[in-house]
Amino acid sequence: MAPTVLARGLSDRGIPRYAARMHCPRCGATTELAANGWCRSCEGAYDTWSRQHAADILWQTGSGASVAMIIGLGGLVLGASPVIAIAGVLAGASTFIGLRFWGLRRRRRQYLATSVPRAYLPPSPRS
Repeated sequence: MAPTVLARGLSDRGIPRYAARMHCPRCGATTELAANGWCRSCEGAYDTWSRQHAADILWQTGSGASVAMIIGLGGLVLGASPVIAIAGVLAGASTFIGLRFWGLRRRRRQYLATSVPRAYLPPSPRS
């Protein structure tokens, strides 16, 4: 019996409809996919691996704070409008958020490329 499709892309079994067409980009598994498309075991392994790069957030927040101070405080010191200071704070926050997302994507690509030798991964169902 085919599952009944409900609202928001979920079937009556609670499994997303697209799960049958998706596979984990790391190991090729098609079962137990997390929301980001990775299987639960690969996501857990990535979480453990990524903790050694926890200090990445320091330079990202520092960069955002620097942008906010240079634009916000520098503008006020030079006699600019307080609106410029507010824009500086928003620019600093945007800098931090942008660098954070970029860093997370970069680390995930790095993990896919270097984390586990391909010989240790299960064979891909695509081959």
